[in-house]
Amino acid sequence: GTGRIGTAVATHLLQRDRTLKVAMAGRDAERGLAAVEEVTRESGQPCAWIPLDYRDLDACREAVALTTAVVHVAGPFTGPNKLAPLEAAIAEKVPIYVDVSDPIEYLDEAKAMSPEAEASGTAALLCAGAFPGFSNVLAMEAAAALGAPVEDLAFNYFTAGLGGSGTVNLDITNYGFGPPVARYVDGAPAKTEDYAGADLGEVEYFFPGGDGGLAAACWAWPFPEAATVAEELGISGTSRAGMGTRAEWRWVSIGPGLPRPSRGRHQYSNAANISRNRFRLAGPNQAQVPPPRYGTSYCGRWSP
Repeated sequence: GTGRIGTAVATHLLQRDRTLKVAMAGRDAERGLAAVEEVTRESGQPCAWIPLDYRDLDACREAVALTTAVVHVAGPFTGPNKLAPLEAAIAEKVPIYVDVSDPIEYLDEAKAMSPEAEASGTAALLCAGAFPGFSNVLAMEAAAALGAPVEDLAFNYFTAGLGGSGTVNLDITNYGFGPPVARYVDGAPAKTEDYAGADLGEVEYFFPGGDGGLAAACWAWPFPEAATVAEELGISGTSRAGMGTRAEWRWVSIGPGLPRPSRGRHQYSNAANISRNRFRLAGPNQAQVPPPRYGTSYCGRWSP
């Protein structure tokens, strides 16, 4: 991947260990070379570029054949051949594979490849982003500190903009309004139809040290941790994951306004195109708007 996550990962790796050889890969040569230039400038170390369509299994196998680690951050982890990078890493016996996936269907299919990964000596870490990823670890640590069986589970996130990640997030966001949401209801796994973008409530976020906070509307969203962490903990009640934004950002995504039967990928991509125009109207600097207290974590309490 050559987006914000890809360049951040490459820069971090080269800054952490200057003996590493890092190559970035993607379909767009102009964007890829710009990403390589950015990483080289930020890290002070050389970075290579490989033209690659990650959905092409043979091309993936050739690209990863001589690597010791594959970091796959080119979402959205849906569609035909979505598992090609993982399949290539396993086929070429790459020791380490990491991705930032989140769709439940992808995770189920990827986990089914565990026997092949074990046989090839490939350690594959899925969902290694922020949420899901860090959020899962925090939830498990909180449950351990609780010292009692968990009944209900809720994840509530807040974003103040796109954080510099680019308008591709609008495509992913609008698509998320379509599929049923995997979660737990009354202690059992369920997929709730017409749930994403609904179940609106308010989250009170508290800054560390009791120094103020904020309240934001929060709606249900198909983050997989509502199902995966609930399963791991064996909760007896209901789980939920939701997203809140700054008020002026709610109008950028229009997915909830689409008829629910229109769940095809192309319909939500069209919706994302409309959202993208709204995004541009919001101003050229909006993509860089950081959340308040950037770099810190907040606690949240949800009220329906």
